[in-house]
Amino acid sequence: MLLAYDTETTGLRPFDDSDMFAFATCTYSGRTADARLDTGDSGLRKLRALFDSSPELVLHNAKFDFAFTEKALGKRLIEDYTFHDTFLQAHLLKNDRHSYKLKELAWELGGVPRDDEALVKKYAGSGDDVDYSRVPEDIMHDYVTRDAFRTMLLHRFFYPKLQAEPKMLECYEAEIDLLRTSLRMEERGIRLHRGRCQSMIDMCERVKAETLQEAERVIGRPVDIGKDAQVRALLFEELNFEPVAYTPAGKPSVKKEYLDEMAQANPHPVLDLIVKHKSHKAGASMLQGYMKRAAENGDIHCNLNTCQARTARESCSNPNMQNVQKEANLKNRYPIPARKVFVPRDGFLNFHIDYSGIEFRIAVNFTGDKKLFKLAVEDDLHAVGASILYGDVWQQADKDQRKLLRSAGKNANFAKMYGAGMAKIASTLGAGVSASKLRAYDAVFGSLEFSAQMMVEDAKEKGHVETFGFGRRLFVPPDKPYIATNYRIQGTAAEVLKRAQNRVHRYLQEATSGEAQLLLPIHDEIIIEWPRKRLRDAQEILREVKKLMTDFPMFEVPLDVDIEYTTVDWSKKHPYRLED
Repeated sequence: MLLAYDTETTGLRPFDDSDMFAFATCTYSGRTADARLDTGDSGLRKLRALFDSSPELVLHNAKFDFAFTEKALGKRLIEDYTFHDTFLQAHLLKNDRHSYKLKELAWELGGVPRDDEALVKKYAGSGDDVDYSRVPEDIMHDYVTRDAFRTMLLHRFFYPKLQAEPKMLECYEAEIDLLRTSLRMEERGIRLHRGRCQSMIDMCERVKAETLQEAERVIGRPVDIGKDAQVRALLFEELNFEPVAYTPAGKPSVKKEYLDEMAQANPHPVLDLIVKHKSHKAGASMLQGYMKRAAENGDIHCNLNTCQARTARESCSNPNMQNVQKEANLKNRYPIPARKVFVPRDGFLNFHIDYSGIEFRIAVNFTGDKKLFKLAVEDDLHAVGASILYGDVWQQADKDQRKLLRSAGKNANFAKMYGAGMAKIASTLGAGVSASKLRAYDAVFGSLEFSAQMMVEDAKEKGHVETFGFGRRLFVPPDKPYIATNYRIQGTAAEVLKRAQNRVHRYLQEATSGEAQLLLPIHDEIIIEWPRKRLRDAQEILREVKKLMTDFPMFEVPLDVDIEYTTVDWSKKHPYRLED
């Protein structure tokens, strides 16, 4: 039995204080029904009966609905049901829609009115105080049943199109599987050290106050360097600095990178103070966001957006765990070492398994350049790029300095790979780069640029690119064909990481009975929570994990991963070597 299913909840966070209070269904022929869970036991009995009948479900944002349903029924469900997700279907078929919201899609494709949202919002509240259970039952009945109807309508429109394209259908099935994997990661959550986080917030606030005092001493009067309007008046009206760039509204930009560029031409001390203040203000805000989302024991259940970006890369929200700052960064002189606040749980350590230059390796596969293939297999491409671009500085650098230089060289490699000019590369490196070094770089990596140009031309002709070996179609904006390279490379890397997570999740469930499990994907890295009592098994199991993550025979340049572990916090990682 195919049945569209939609839930209504008191909030958006199933692992915190939000609950499901109603649900609706719609049959293939369009017959709808709904039930309330907050007005007696009959609704809960209907919900149990529904899932006892083992329907094939159609949902829009399935991970959300399953999470709340599992909470309501007190048991895991998502692994045991065949289901579809119309959000994923819409994204697979067209990655550049202006909206993937249920109501917008149903209006666009089926003419279903979308004015019901305004009516319920009159009762539900706004901001952090939204609660749809306040909406009168008669109004809520129309609202929730129409959402179930919309969901079935979209499935009937989208799914046959996917079935007609085997490669796209396989991508869709991998995405469905990833929802199961991701829900379990969200459920487990990550551990924040609340005391350490609060201490770091206090440090940021103290530095902010100190920079304000120092700015007053330097300028000779009070000035709030934390407010962009006052910074603009100070820099461009009082001190007569030349703007480096402008905002879309036409105002001089005061972003940190532009202030750093201004400081190179005019090292006025106030510029450094402004950058320092901005860094610590942003750091305090980021850390406060972590504290807000953390439970008393420090657990944070972030939301994994498995297929939201146009390139199909994953992202993370509430909070965003993709932008946790590192301690050192050549482009950020005042980094906030936020990785120190994330720690393994008692009785566990964390393994961090990171793809080694995956996007660059994928880009090399596109070139057909056998010399570059060989170099990619035998060496670290980002280190090679850094050694060429930094020359003597690289040769004389110690281990820690090389780590910084490699990170900057990696950024420069990507900039070059995606068509950046010399000025952009020099800016990326944080220092001037001679023309001779750039020519030396081109002698090694020049085929990447040619390959990128071919992708752009292909996108101009077809309007889209396809992920390598997987066949997902990614439409490229016609006025921005230059981003075709980015779409194809990032999209292909996303395909790899998604399948790797599914493989590793299934394997860990089987090999450790779920005692070791995935915690989080961060860009091209996955984090595994490992029980200390099973350390004897780690070598054997992680060897298989590495194989599962790298076994993609469509790539002539093989993929590789680096494994590190931490017992203290995410900033203190150590290499973990697999024995032969």
